Amino acid sequence: MIILLAVLLSGCNNFNQSLERYIADHLREDGEEGIPDNIPDDIPGDISGGISGGIPDNIPDGMVVYLMANGGVFYSGLQEAVDAAGGTAAAADTIAVVADIDLTAAVSIPGGKHVRLIAGKAARTIRRGSHTGSLITVAVDGSLELGGALALTLDGGGLSAQAALITVAGTLTMSGNAVTLTNNNNNNDPYGYAADAYDTIGGAVNVSGGMFTMSAGTITGNTAFYGGGVFMVDGSFILSGAGSISGNDAMFSGGGVFTEGGSFLMSGGSISGNRVTDPGDVIGGGVTMLEGMFAMSGNSSVNGNTAVRAGGVYVEKGIFTMRDTATITGNSAGLCGGVFIINTNGSMSGNSSIKENKATSNVDGNCGGLTVVGGSFTMNNNAAITRNTAVDSGGGVYVEDGGTLKMDGSSSITENTAGSNGGGVYVYSGGTFTMKETATITGNSAGVNGGGVYVRSTGKFDKNLNTIIYGTDGASPPSSTPPIPPDAPNTAATGAAVYDDNKVTAGKARETTLGPNDPWS
Repeated sequence: MIILLAVLLSGCNNFNQSLERYIADHLREDGEEGIPDNIPDDIPGDISGGISGGIPDNIPDGMVVYLMANGGVFYSGLQEAVDAAGGTAAAADTIAVVADIDLTAAVSIPGGKHVRLIAGKAARTIRRGSHTGSLITVAVDGSLELGGALALTLDGGGLSAQAALITVAGTLTMSGNAVTLTNNNNNNDPYGYAADAYDTIGGAVNVSGGMFTMSAGTITGNTAFYGGGVFMVDGSFILSGAGSISGNDAMFSGGGVFTEGGSFLMSGGSISGNRVTDPGDVIGGGVTMLEGMFAMSGNSSVNGNTAVRAGGVYVEKGIFTMRDTATITGNSAGLCGGVFIINTNGSMSGNSSIKENKATSNVDGNCGGLTVVGGSFTMNNNAAITRNTAVDSGGGVYVEDGGTLKMDGSSSITENTAGSNGGGVYVYSGGTFTMKETATITGNSAGVNGGGVYVRSTGKFDKNLNTIIYGTDGASPPSSTPPIPPDAPNTAATGAAVYDDNKVTAGKARETTLGPNDPWS
């Protein structure tokens, strides 16, 4: 019986020991297995996420939260319940919100306090009142988990604020699919619009040296100057499962997420539909990472975000990796629709893909999929850059200023389109591009030169005999319906396979129908 009970209850976070003892001592008849049906309503406990069975029905007037520990106590304020809570980092005390709350002061979770916050009995909202700072602050060595099965919403009320909804120096966890952080406008700049500093940072969450783990829930409809959804400096952010950061706006950088230093590990979840809104040279519609590490794995996705530059992801002086089935797709910007890395070491492997992104500017619409400036980017395994579009040059990839692009394994650059030069890859001004193993560049098209590859200025291009890149001048672009056949030619007005502007006039253009093993030299 003890083993069975432990298994049945293993999914209930922070199960209240008093309820477990009550079941064991009073409600189970000898020889009976399982959890009995007749659990009294007034027995404290966290059954099925602490939603109903553990909270009394007769909630006293004026009481807004219920601390399930210590026999179960109602409180008229959230801070009072936090102060009374104990718990440990491994087993936080659960506080159920049993009425909507308008906060007029920040709730502080100090070091040594470990709290799990859920909605009790029905959907509940914690809303910004007259207070313009963070609704909740988590100090070093303190922790807050937002969970439960009923909807729990932290709402900024659409008011002009001076802080994120939650500020974290300790640990924050979002584990409930019904948890939402929304409607916070962190746009009241107390230092003046022209100040050269991060004045309003983090629409929903501001992590300062702490740790934020988001395995479920939604961050949506928030605004800030930097980090419309999440802002982090020198901390750790883990996004996984069904976590969603969507529909947030930043004025200058990081519509969804802005991180500086630290690590951002994304093994699932999505960052979608976020924007950077200032008309200047603003960056990172989905994610901006400065001097840290951003790693995408699993089925994680960055999709449908917009900015002036780097609609999907911007990484500077850091490390950027993609693997498994991670995708960056459907993002758009005037310059570089998908990914822009500068002085960064990047790579993609497995079946990861950068696809269907767009560079839309009629003035400088370069780089549909990926831009590499300085640093390096390596494609391995079956990694693919496909079906991206640039109004100007570099439909798939744009490499310049000492940047290096390497294609290894069976990686591919396919079916990308440039209105001008370099349908697949554009190599410029000290950039270097090499192809090895069985990498392929097929089915790309350019309106002018270099359907597969365009090389200009001091750019360099090299390939081995097993790689595939060839094409036919003047041919029609391949069908836009995937998959592209492995022998689909690249197309352009001139230089369907490769156009190298560094070579003498007679050797600039390479158009061939001789097949995959025809070398470029």
